[in-house]
Amino acid sequence: MSASSGDDVTVEIGGGLTCPRCSGPAYLSARIPHRMTLSGGMEARGYRTIMLCPNCDRDNPDAAGLLAFFAVHERIDPGTVSQSAALIDEWVRRSSAAAYTEADLDEDIRRWEGDDM
Repeated sequence: MSASSGDDVTVEIGGGLTCPRCSGPAYLSARIPHRMTLSGGMEARGYRTIMLCPNCDRDNPDAAGLLAFFAVHERIDPGTVSQSAALIDEWVRRSSAAAYTEADLDEDIRRWEGDDM
């Protein structure tokens, strides 16, 4: 199941999602826009995908409400769609607020080149 929130955020819900951090099952993913200002002052725009993983995000306060929802409800159904939509919106807003900086990019490149990803 996929849903769009506005033109920029795409949420995917359903089986078959795998967390890239631990390779375990993920509840959902969201493709969100991000921007970063490079050292030369130029703005770089792109998208990043965030995953909601019951293992990796268990101590993440930004994911607490949505993880609590999935602890009680096995899946989203017509009776819980409004409640889950509000929690997904909150999780996406909180998760997208975390800025991805040039230093983060440099660290990701270093880890990738060192085969640490």
